[in-house]
Amino acid sequence: MVVAQPLVYAPDRCNTLINALLIIEILSRSTAADDRGTKFALYRTIASFQEYVLVEQDRIYLEQYTKTNDRQWLLTPYSATDTLLTLSSLNLEIAIADIYDKVTIATPTPPSNVISSVGAVQLPRFQIYRSALESIKAAAQEPISECTDLGEPGYGTSIS
Repeated sequence: MVVAQPLVYAPDRCNTLINALLIIEILSRSTAADDRGTKFALYRTIASFQEYVLVEQDRIYLEQYTKTNDRQWLLTPYSATDTLLTLSSLNLEIAIADIYDKVTIATPTPPSNVISSVGAVQLPRFQIYRSALESIKAAAQEPISECTDLGEPGYGTSIS
């Protein structure tokens, strides 16, 4: 999460920022629907909120939602490592390859007697998070302070 300065908290909530510019979520099978639905709807109520990036952890794929006006968001999908992710709210670009730099995308090999198999390898979501954060900090022209809740995987600061 990248927020505007100074930090602004919801009334009577010391853990809920209400001036986010950019939020990046690392998706898992158990949280993806909530991240795309309920959480995104809540985030859109934040007046300063400009960009939302969803990062898949089992394949190279990102979805970037950019606010175009008060009621409209533009979806830009990314699936190639030779592409740049442009974060207009921060005025910087990050190579998709840098986001996945320390992540090994493993493809399960089906047994030779099976035509197809279903399954995905769970990758460490915080490894992707750290790679993305390092890339943003390196590309930013101004210092960015990190404000996260890395308690339980899949949980973060709530919007109420």
